Amino acid sequence: MMIYTSQNSADLVTLSAKGQLKSNAELREELHNNTEDIIVYTVGTSAPLPSSRAQTCTVVFVNGKFFVFDVGDGAVQKMENLHFPLMDVDEVFLTHLHSDHFIDLPYLINRSWQLGRPKKLKVTGPVGVQAISEGSELLLAQEHAYRVEHHGEKIMNIDAAGTIPNEVIVPSQGELLVYNTDGIKITAFDVGHEPVSPDFGYKIEYKGKKCVLSGDTSKNKNVIKHSANADLLIHEAMLKEVISQVSEVAGEMGNARNQKILEDVTNYHSTNIEAAEVAAEAGVKKLVLNHLAPVPDRKVIARLYTQGLSKIFKGDIALADDGDKFIIN
Repeated sequence: MMIYTSQNSADLVTLSAKGQLKSNAELREELHNNTEDIIVYTVGTSAPLPSSRAQTCTVVFVNGKFFVFDVGDGAVQKMENLHFPLMDVDEVFLTHLHSDHFIDLPYLINRSWQLGRPKKLKVTGPVGVQAISEGSELLLAQEHAYRVEHHGEKIMNIDAAGTIPNEVIVPSQGELLVYNTDGIKITAFDVGHEPVSPDFGYKIEYKGKKCVLSGDTSKNKNVIKHSANADLLIHEAMLKEVISQVSEVAGEMGNARNQKILEDVTNYHSTNIEAAEVAAEAGVKKLVLNHLAPVPDRKVIARLYTQGLSKIFKGDIALADDGDKFIIN
């Protein structure tokens, strides 16, 4: 029988802290030293409906770089739980400016700086990114000042606290190369999410490997074009029939406002069937269903997402969960 004392407790805490810090350092080294693979994490997989999951966020590690695509509610905490080296974030790419795709951006700006980010954080996305970045800096100004006052300027480099907003304009149903460094190419391409426009998908290419993020969209020819022969397609998926049923229930209970909103959201999203059709037409190797509405927190919902898809798409299919890891090698 072990008798716990204050000294035993202190030793256990020390050992635990050392173990976690060592594990974090090893993960950081592993991610940054991999110069061959594209490593993709679905950090946040929920659409903006009540859920224990984080909202949209996908992280890509490639050739020593750390990219964040969208950063919805809860995404930063999920990244910390996954022990990602947030101080090393190289760039954030936003698909569009619905809140479930950027609302955690101020927290990412702040937290990555607290942990030692050595330079301003570049944020790339559609028109409106500059206003969001400037608003985030204004929101965080007092917090940053407190940190500098407490820890000193050598620890908290205020010059690195802010952002470099990068607004890009992509032609309708066109594309634009937005990153081309160290053999990594990232292309933003226009997708349909009207009346929310512009709205981008992203294509990440490295050493003949390709990963594509659909963004929020109904079935779209530009997604098919840029996904051609991709190793991995992460595509949004909505069970529209389920959402419509919930909408009807809201109406029956006298909540006309929620009924109208739920009716509207089915107009500019893709079903799971349409996502499989896109994957099949593009000839991708693996399809990951993401931005899930509703989230498959029950087996019956999970089955509805994948039911019949193998008849449409013959490649691998995965239903994303927060923290899932995919390696393109």
